[in-house]
Amino acid sequence: MVEMAGKEYLLKLRAEQEQIKNEILKLLHEKGQLSFQEIYINMERKYRTYSPFSYGQDVILEGVMKNQMSALVNKREVMEISTGTGVEYRLVGKEKGQEVTHAA
Repeated sequence: MVEMAGKEYLLKLRAEQEQIKNEILKLLHEKGQLSFQEIYINMERKYRTYSPFSYGQDVILEGVMKNQMSALVNKREVMEISTGTGVEYRLVGKEKGQEVTHAA
């Protein structure tokens, strides 16, 4: 039964991938540079309510987010930056404290 609930949860998250992507981009726009864990914590607040697992780290949400972050990096929408404490992410073209502008 847990496996079916996990499968249904994964399908729900996959159906919301575009919304998850937009929320990640909005978060990076507002906060600047964040680690995966900081992004995960923000996403977990919203999507954990759907999870069939009430304890520990949500590995299904974590996997969906890792795929989404990889897609954003590959599409060059987000930069992956190595720091002394690990990897962090920020919007492409946005240096710390700088606004991102897009040509119309």
